[in-house]
Amino acid sequence: MAVIQFGNLSDFSASCHETLLENLSQDALAQTCQTLEVSSSVNRDPVAIDVWRLDTVCQRASGNKYFKQALYWQLAAQYPDLPLLSFGGHYSNHLYALAAEAQRRDKALVCVLRGLHQGELNPCLSDLESMGARLHFVSRKDYRNKHQLAYLESLKQQLGSFICVPEGGGQLIGAWGAQAIGLAAAKKEASTIVVAAGTGSTAAGIVAGLDLAAARSRQAGDSSAVRRVVIVPVINLHTEDGQQSLSEEITDLRRQLAELNSRQCDMLLEENCANAVNWQLLDGFQFGSYGKFPAELKMFLLEFESRFQIPLDPIYTAKAMAAVWSSKNLATRASLPQANHNFLHADEKVLFIHSGGLQGRRGHGLF
Repeated sequence: MAVIQFGNLSDFSASCHETLLENLSQDALAQTCQTLEVSSSVNRDPVAIDVWRLDTVCQRASGNKYFKQALYWQLAAQYPDLPLLSFGGHYSNHLYALAAEAQRRDKALVCVLRGLHQGELNPCLSDLESMGARLHFVSRKDYRNKHQLAYLESLKQQLGSFICVPEGGGQLIGAWGAQAIGLAAAKKEASTIVVAAGTGSTAAGIVAGLDLAAARSRQAGDSSAVRRVVIVPVINLHTEDGQQSLSEEITDLRRQLAELNSRQCDMLLEENCANAVNWQLLDGFQFGSYGKFPAELKMFLLEFESRFQIPLDPIYTAKAMAAVWSSKNLATRASLPQANHNFLHADEKVLFIHSGGLQGRRGHGLF
């Protein structure tokens, strides 16, 4: 009986999975960009924003989840008889994507859900069950122990042995897969990339993928454009005692990925690419806290969708797009927070990463 966890550098070699990373990068490149032509509310100058539709990469395991979960699946193949077990809320994009792929692979999955439940299942939970996942509801108090080995052992006693995939499918393995987005982004023209962040693993992977692309260019004797990643947190940035901040998490994951990728490139990527790739947090667009969807954000989402026919999810991409709108002083009827700094200049073209999560719209009455 065992609890299998992945996440240490010793678990895998970057070179062994290079083909997977390149294939994922090609999948990202295959998704279209929609260019939005909008005007500033200040001087009416035209502004161009490219929306990279990664939400279209897969019908159910869409957006960043498609990339973050890829290596977990490859590693899990070492244990064909063990089910996967992972964590999430009652409208979790992560669990939804994981269940869809588990169904496709005929792999058992246990979803440990935050909060006890009575009555009918919501649409997301119904989908999880119909895709073959086993639903295991726990109290919010118990759920907070999801990172503790003793709690995982107690789940093993109740549910049997399993392969543990962390909440959100993040950490090092998830960030490794998100590098594919950064590698593909390096082939785009935009110098500034905007992405929403929860745990920070997607953002860290994108930065590390850009690092790797810059290192490869140097090895080939080519120059690489300076890239900037603007990360919009959708969680409040204060931390509890003993927890890493979002900034620390991104920095640490980038460092670990640089160490892995240095085995392919004869250089320490983080140090050598610091001038080619930089990132910043654009704070102030949490709209209360994670999961909140206040009236002003709903007004912005509905106005945006009516104008451009691009659906946004209320938890991640709507907040990140609101940050773009505010920072570039673009006209809207919605009352948006003011960007504390001029992160996005009026004349620069932005590549906005649409990270999917659209099934979560159902939790806020959006269909």
